[in-house]
Amino acid sequence: PPLYKVTRGKSVQYLKDEKALDEYLISAGIEEARLTLGSGEVRVGQDLREVIQDALRLRSLLSGLHSRYSRPIIEQAAISGALNPELTDNRERAQQTADEVARRLDLIAEETERGWSGHVTGEGGLRFERMVRGVKEVAVLDVALIGSADARHIDQMTRRLQEIYSTPPVLSRKEGEQEISGPIALLEAIFASGRRGLTMQ
Repeated sequence: PPLYKVTRGKSVQYLKDEKALDEYLISAGIEEARLTLGSGEVRVGQDLREVIQDALRLRSLLSGLHSRYSRPIIEQAAISGALNPELTDNRERAQQTADEVARRLDLIAEETERGWSGHVTGEGGLRFERMVRGVKEVAVLDVALIGSADARHIDQMTRRLQEIYSTPPVLSRKEGEQEISGPIALLEAIFASGRRGLTMQ
């Protein structure tokens, strides 16, 4: 039996599973939506759908990682190329990449929660930290993560992710414009747009 009954206006559809619901919401969410990249290039329609497919793939890869790893940090690390295993052999480049991840984390943080710094660990992993209201927050991307198959798959997406997110793109829809910090934020925005005017059972 179908898992969802969705109603929009007079249209009723039955969707068999979560994946079908995602597809439905994406189709609705990208109607009249456009993503303007930092380069000025605009993605709409099928081109925008391809960007979203990459975001879905990244979400799936992130969900397979151990819960001790911070998803938002790995997402920004992926955009910065910080999951490249070759970095463990080049400390200078690794530090530059850690600095770039920290810069991106500050870019997406609330103003009062900025102050990320990135460091290369003794074993060649990356460590990120910040102080928020007197409490130190630490996240480590260790060599076990960087050397994992999932991280390799994520790293293979880096070039495409950089093309879209190196400068946060702007998603424009009828409801207005929104700066997008990364693939997961894009999915959330598209799904939210797709849910407008929708009744689900």
